[in-house]
Amino acid sequence: MSRNNELDSDPVPIPASEGVILEVKANSVSNTKLTLIIKNIAPDEYIFGQSYTIEKQVDGEWRQLPYVTENIAWIAIGYILEGDSTREIEIDWTWSYGELSSGYYRITKDFSYIRSPGDYDNYNISTEFTIVWPSFDQSQVYVATERELNAAISNMDFNTSAIIVLSRDITLTEPISIYENKDITLRSDGDEFFKLLGPANMPAIFVNFLGVVRLEGIIVTHAKEVQGNGVYVGSSGTLFLSDGEISGNMNYGNGGGVYNEGTFSISGGIITNNTAMSRSYQGYSGGGVYNQGSFSISGGMISDNEAMFGGGVGGSGLFSMSGGIISNNNAEWGGGDVWMVLLTC
Repeated sequence: MSRNNELDSDPVPIPASEGVILEVKANSVSNTKLTLIIKNIAPDEYIFGQSYTIEKQVDGEWRQLPYVTENIAWIAIGYILEGDSTREIEIDWTWSYGELSSGYYRITKDFSYIRSPGDYDNYNISTEFTIVWPSFDQSQVYVATERELNAAISNMDFNTSAIIVLSRDITLTEPISIYENKDITLRSDGDEFFKLLGPANMPAIFVNFLGVVRLEGIIVTHAKEVQGNGVYVGSSGTLFLSDGEISGNMNYGNGGGVYNEGTFSISGGIITNNTAMSRSYQGYSGGGVYNQGSFSISGGMISDNEAMFGGGVGGSGLFSMSGGIISNNNAEWGGGDVWMVLLTC
């Protein structure tokens, strides 16, 4: 709290009993503007102006952004925020900060509660937001954190496609979910394959409800001794693997690398060192791929996977193979490379 008109470096939130909540409107963020929702849950009026500051999180710390010019001036005008009311305002920062790059930001505005002339309290209220397109190019998105990855997916409209490029390894606390006719290609930035490390006891990627995932140069995996499928493809989901790896996944159940109930196609890349394990004598299948849907392989490799049945490929769905390699997989009870009830070649 302050008694002046300057923004504090560490914003002080208004207690909920007093009043103001600042939020970013869903799907309103670009690299040049956003829409703020201002809620006053108190009966008292507050005053706010046009000024604001924007900070960017860098290495875990908030850093004030510089203005594009030294001659920044704000119009001295006060807007009344009535009690128990909500307002929306658009913030366009091109004239003050220019175009912002991908990253995690917070915006802060100053609100005043005036008891009488000269007797007032100032409160600095902040809310955070993510920009995921360096040039707001929705066809290609660069991400470096789980938060940025989730924002890139959630900001997509239905029935659209995007290329999401990992710029570093990302460890997930929950699966990334692709659905609603979203078509997403996952790649790595540069020549090195970056890892998408799945959460404990869950798949790294879940695709269903007409979603499409195209793996073109990342490694879908789990940390050592962390259990979970690499990719779970639901009955109306589609997965393509053309480059990269699905490796190092361990599932207590069917499908170490991929559990497929929908459509899965391999034209390149490798599925390796995945395990479908059992804590009992149940015969879990498909160390590399467990297929209950439609699975085809025209290229790439499935090798060095392990299960009780079908170390490489197991299940009872439709399977076709016109190319690629399935070799050196291990099954304790049967079908070292392939164990399928229904098979078409």
